[in-house]
Amino acid sequence: MIDGYGLYELINDGQEHTAKVAGVTYRFAFRGQRYGSNNWLEVTGPNGTVKKWGWGWNSEVCWKCIEDLANGWEGAHRHKYRPYTGEQYGYE
Repeated sequence: MIDGYGLYELINDGQEHTAKVAGVTYRFAFRGQRYGSNNWLEVTGPNGTVKKWGWGWNSEVCWKCIEDLANGWEGAHRHKYRPYTGEQYGYE
């Protein structure tokens, strides 16, 4: 099974790659701008559906994704990507 650092190293080139988590093969890719706040980790499940984790092109989001996927594709998705708006921090 791949860990968060391994996943980060695999997809840090900006290309889509496949890896197994808990015996299931997923497709992973970072999307959006490399720097800033509107970027995410996109994962395509074995049934072709897509989920997003965010924010960031970093190993932390990879670790969070792996933690969630270890419980299965239909398990809890605790670290969902949400588009950044200043409203989240009290800005208008």
